[in-house]
Amino acid sequence: MAISAVILIALLVFREGLTEAQSPSLAGRYLQQFGLFVLALIAAVCVLLHRMAIQMGGGQLANVLRLITFYAFSRSIIVLFTAVRPVFPAGTKPFLSCLTEMSWLLVVWLPALAAAYRLQMTVNAAEKLTSLKLRTEAAVLVS
Repeated sequence: MAISAVILIALLVFREGLTEAQSPSLAGRYLQQFGLFVLALIAAVCVLLHRMAIQMGGGQLANVLRLITFYAFSRSIIVLFTAVRPVFPAGTKPFLSCLTEMSWLLVVWLPALAAAYRLQMTVNAAEKLTSLKLRTEAAVLVS
């Protein structure tokens, strides 16, 4: 929770580096500020998901929760990095811009990976349910 609070405070301090900060549209500026709070709220909720994953110890659902947590924090950190980028020297901006773009391209795959884990859980549960039904039917026929 403290990390998400620090990220939110840092984003509010460096908000002038965000894309809509200099927008002539008042709605764009306010919506971007609102989005920062929503992002911080999601990151805080993901801390709870991570705690649940730790309590589970392991397994596929714990992996899904960890991936969702990692996704939320990664997005928060990339947005913060984008906001702080104007502070860096001019010579490093092309490298930082490339790094930011690559990060955005990579982080979008985390929810897809979480969905794949979740789909595998569904398939495994359906297979177990089918095998339990067959055992039950066989036990009924035998008796």
